[in-house]
Amino acid sequence: GKGADIGCGKRSPLVDSIRVDIDKKVEPDYIAKGDDLPFSDGELDYISAVHNFEHYDNQKEVLIEWLRCLKKGGIIAIVHPDVNFTKIQKAPSDNPSLRDNPYNKHFHEHSQESFMVQLGEWSDLGFRVVDHGVACGGWSFYVIIKKI
Repeated sequence: GKGADIGCGKRSPLVDSIRVDIDKKVEPDYIAKGDDLPFSDGELDYISAVHNFEHYDNQKEVLIEWLRCLKKGGIIAIVHPDVNFTKIQKAPSDNPSLRDNPYNKHFHEHSQESFMVQLGEWSDLGFRVVDHGVACGGWSFYVIIKKI
């Protein structure tokens, strides 16, 4: 199906994904923010976001936008760093990665448990969680969401 990798960076998990990022240096197919995607309502079958969702201050609005772009039955796959493993992000003065690239800022840091609680608070948005678990050797977790 047709899908987009949001916050693609220099890689995409699926070769045929439409690559979307706000950083033009990574040469995405579209330069766009995750809360304002260049897709029509119901245009996509899936959205993947690997280590991207934590970079949004307005996560609920981002999820609403992603759901808007999906067909009914469409899938959102999120891989998110687990704060129990990665710890709280250091300030730019102590974090060369963040100092060198301000797009790396984490607005929200979650464990799998706290992220599932947050999603539960948003259950009225028209989705259900179909799977979740440990990813990347424990330093991340994944959540698979289906639009209903």
